[in-house]
Amino acid sequence: MSQPAVANTYVQLLCEFEPCAVLPFLKQHHEYLSHCIRLCGAAEVWDAEVYLRERRGEWEAVLVLHLRNAERRNHEIDNAVRSGAVPAAHVGSATARCFSTTLPGCWDSPSG
Repeated sequence: MSQPAVANTYVQLLCEFEPCAVLPFLKQHHEYLSHCIRLCGAAEVWDAEVYLRERRGEWEAVLVLHLRNAERRNHEIDNAVRSGAVPAAHVGSATARCFSTTLPGCWDSPSG
């Protein structure tokens, strides 16, 4: 793709309709970093945003994204166990206790 506006629109559409295709596209087209970072972040296409930030050397932002993703996934697991969608091995086990103990602010939104 030779025109940045076309590429940006294409990435925006990928983010919305085919998020798994964003990262492979970006790996083949290296010239569209800044705007694509914003698009990927807004659409929550984390793997592509991390990839682009790594390419720019934004290591602190990469670490923050990984930590937020881990918190988000842990929260999803916690909700699944609490709802019964994923059975806890033993209700009184150490694993079950881990799910019932959270630190204040652990599950804040990604923005803060």
